[in-house]
Amino acid sequence: MSPVKTRKQNSRNLPSIVWGPTCCSNDKISGDVINLPELFVGDWLKIHDTGAYSMSVASHFNGFSLPNVHAFIRKEDVFLDPISIHTKPGPFPLLSSSIR
Repeated sequence: MSPVKTRKQNSRNLPSIVWGPTCCSNDKISGDVINLPELFVGDWLKIHDTGAYSMSVASHFNGFSLPNVHAFIRKEDVFLDPISIHTKPGPFPLLSSSIR
Protein backbone atom coordinates (compact mmCIF):
# COMPACT_ATOMS: atom_id res chain seq x y z
CA MET A 1 0.00 0.00 0.00
CA SER A 2 1.34 3.41 -0.91
CA PRO A 3 0.01 6.93 -1.52
CA VAL A 4 -0.81 7.93 -5.10
CA LYS A 5 0.92 11.28 -4.47
CA THR A 6 3.35 12.22 -1.73
CA ARG A 7 2.80 15.76 -0.47
CA LYS A 8 6.25 16.37 0.98
CA GLN A 9 9.46 15.30 -0.71
CA ASN A 10 11.20 14.14 2.47
CA SER A 11 8.21 13.22 4.63
CA ARG A 12 8.94 10.65 7.29
CA ASN A 13 7.06 7.39 7.44
CA LEU A 14 4.73 6.82 10.37
CA PRO A 15 3.44 3.51 11.76
CA SER A 16 -0.12 3.28 10.42
CA ILE A 17 -3.17 1.04 10.39
CA VAL A 18 -5.61 1.65 7.52
CA TRP A 19 -9.33 1.21 8.14
CA GLY A 20 -12.29 1.49 5.78
CA PRO A 21 -15.23 3.85 6.39
CA THR A 22 -17.66 1.50 8.16
CA CYS A 23 -17.72 0.74 11.87
CA CYS A 24 -17.49 -2.97 11.09
CA SER A 25 -14.63 -4.84 12.81
CA ASN A 26 -13.51 -6.51 9.56
CA ASP A 27 -13.05 -3.19 7.76
CA LYS A 28 -9.36 -3.16 8.69
CA ILE A 29 -7.57 -2.90 5.34
CA SER A 30 -3.86 -2.98 6.17
CA GLY A 31 -3.89 -6.03 8.42
CA ASP A 32 -0.77 -5.16 10.41
CA VAL A 33 0.93 -1.87 11.19
CA ILE A 34 2.58 -0.51 8.03
CA ASN A 35 4.78 2.54 7.48
CA LEU A 36 3.16 5.30 5.43
CA PRO A 37 4.06 8.95 4.89
CA GLU A 38 1.84 11.52 6.60
CA LEU A 39 -1.61 11.43 4.96
CA PHE A 40 -4.49 13.90 4.96
CA VAL A 41 -8.24 13.60 4.39
CA GLY A 42 -8.81 13.14 0.66
CA ASP A 43 -5.42 11.54 -0.07
CA TRP A 44 -5.61 8.42 -2.22
CA LEU A 45 -3.86 5.13 -1.48
CA LYS A 46 -2.86 2.47 -3.99
CA ILE A 47 -3.56 -1.00 -2.66
CA HIS A 48 -1.30 -3.33 -4.60
CA ASP A 49 -2.17 -6.85 -5.77
CA THR A 50 -5.66 -7.18 -4.32
CA GLY A 51 -6.69 -9.78 -6.88
CA ALA A 52 -10.03 -11.37 -6.04
CA TYR A 53 -10.18 -9.73 -2.62
CA SER A 54 -11.27 -6.27 -3.62
CA MET A 55 -14.85 -6.08 -4.86
CA SER A 56 -15.72 -9.55 -3.53
CA VAL A 57 -15.51 -8.25 0.05
CA ALA A 58 -17.31 -4.96 -0.67
CA SER A 59 -20.51 -4.44 1.27
CA HIS A 60 -23.59 -2.20 1.45
CA PHE A 61 -23.24 -2.29 5.26
CA ASN A 62 -24.50 0.88 7.01
CA GLY A 63 -25.80 2.28 3.72
CA PHE A 64 -22.42 2.56 1.98
CA SER A 65 -22.40 2.14 -1.79
CA LEU A 66 -19.88 -0.04 -3.57
CA PRO A 67 -16.58 1.75 -4.24
CA ASN A 68 -15.36 3.05 -7.56
CA VAL A 69 -12.39 1.08 -8.87
CA HIS A 70 -9.41 2.89 -10.38
CA ALA A 71 -6.95 0.42 -11.91
CA PHE A 72 -3.31 1.39 -12.37
CA ILE A 73 -1.15 -0.63 -14.77
CA ARG A 74 2.39 0.41 -15.54
CA LYS A 75 3.63 -0.69 -18.94
CA GLU A 76 6.78 -2.33 -17.56
CA ASP A 77 4.73 -4.48 -15.14
CA VAL A 78 2.69 -6.19 -17.86
CA PHE A 79 3.94 -9.64 -18.76
CA LEU A 80 2.17 -12.01 -21.10
CA ASP A 81 3.01 -15.69 -20.79
CA PRO A 82 2.39 -17.69 -23.95
CA ILE A 83 0.08 -20.65 -23.53
CA SER A 84 0.64 -23.49 -25.97
CA ILE A 85 -2.58 -25.19 -26.94
CA HIS A 86 -2.53 -28.85 -27.91
CA THR A 87 -3.68 -29.25 -31.52
CA LYS A 88 -5.14 -32.74 -31.02
CA PRO A 89 -8.96 -32.54 -31.00
CA GLY A 90 -10.63 -33.14 -27.67
CA PRO A 91 -13.08 -31.56 -25.27
CA PHE A 92 -10.35 -30.12 -23.02
CA PRO A 93 -7.38 -29.09 -25.20
CA LEU A 94 -5.62 -27.04 -22.49
CA LEU A 95 -5.93 -29.80 -19.90
CA SER A 96 -4.77 -32.52 -22.29
CA SER A 97 -1.74 -30.47 -23.37
CA SER A 98 -0.60 -29.91 -19.79
CA ILE A 99 -0.69 -33.62 -18.90
CA ARG A 100 1.69 -34.82 -21.63
